[in-house]
Amino acid sequence: MTAGDGPMTAEDRPVTSDDLDRELEPPDDLDPDAAPAEEGAIAVFKNRPFLLLWLSQAATQIGGNMVIFGLTVIISKSTGSVTAVSALILTFLVPAVVFSAVAGVYVDRLDRRLVLTVTNALRGAAFVAVFLVGDNLVPIYLLNLFISTVTVFFAPAEAAMIPMVVPRRQLLAANGVFTLTLNAAFALGFALIGPLIVKIAGPQALIILVAGPCRRTPAAALPSSPGRRSSRRNRQSRASCGSCVRGSRTSGPTARSAGRLAISESLHRSSASSASSARTSPV
Repeated sequence: MTAGDGPMTAEDRPVTSDDLDRELEPPDDLDPDAAPAEEGAIAVFKNRPFLLLWLSQAATQIGGNMVIFGLTVIISKSTGSVTAVSALILTFLVPAVVFSAVAGVYVDRLDRRLVLTVTNALRGAAFVAVFLVGDNLVPIYLLNLFISTVTVFFAPAEAAMIPMVVPRRQLLAANGVFTLTLNAAFALGFALIGPLIVKIAGPQALIILVAGPCRRTPAAALPSSPGRRSSRRNRQSRASCGSCVRGSRTSGPTARSAGRLAISESLHRSSASSASSARTSPV
């Protein structure tokens, strides 16, 4: 910057990576003009996006445990084997152990809302297939492996959506509600609602009942959430634009300095030529 360009303003300040990261941080409140966000578990349910996300979690977790109970009843009645029931439980637990670390990496690169919607739709289709295969063990095991694997991708996408739909002041309460729902889903689905529906309508009716809500998940109404890959591309694009802006801001002073230097050199050559002519001319 030259002396004649004046002091540097906020607009002339170079764009740094810290500035770009601050732009991507979640705001303290989703609506800056609204009143300060209330804290507490009851307050978070007044947030419609969070309510939709929580309903999606509750339906998925409770429904999944209900299906596990229904399949346990089907296999126990058809085979009478404790080993067959244990194999069913293994098909439920093994995908969570094998794919849990990989699922978070892939979900972080995708739109979380898309992941929630697609995984719920796949679960619903798999539940219908479980209903159609009856009491055949091998198809039940394979389908349960598929359902459990898809659910592994559902959980991290759901957890990553919480900061996107909840103000910062309500994050602690929202995470507490999700943890409580996760722990209570097993008791409600496997020990209460599942046995009640099986006693009234049978295990096959339970599976169809769970498959219905999975076709239309509340997560489809959530705001879109780009993954880390899209965010990285956005940061790179903004950084490139910032470089272009900085280049355009510095090109003016540079051009003016080069022009003044060229004029100065021209005047110097002219004066030297005049002096040389004066010395060589006859008196």
